[in-house]
Amino acid sequence: ETDFHGACNKLLNLLFPPDTEFTVVPQYLPGPSEPVGFFVLYEVFLEDKPVFILQLKQPGHLRYASTREAADKQIRSHIPD
Repeated sequence: ETDFHGACNKLLNLLFPPDTEFTVVPQYLPGPSEPVGFFVLYEVFLEDKPVFILQLKQPGHLRYASTREAADKQIRSHIPD
């Protein structure tokens, strides 16, 4: 499950360097509390507004359109209007 965490941290730090106005915030949330479980959620903020959201999930979530749709709704719930 944690195979991707280091790679994602490196990629996000490359795209959003620490010496910029961006803030990368990893949030480790347990699957049962969310409608679609995931390993980790990364949110990138600029001036306290989310500009990029990445959720790492198990590959099995790609198999069904219903789980992809639920994941899309879940991501959109993190973005204010």
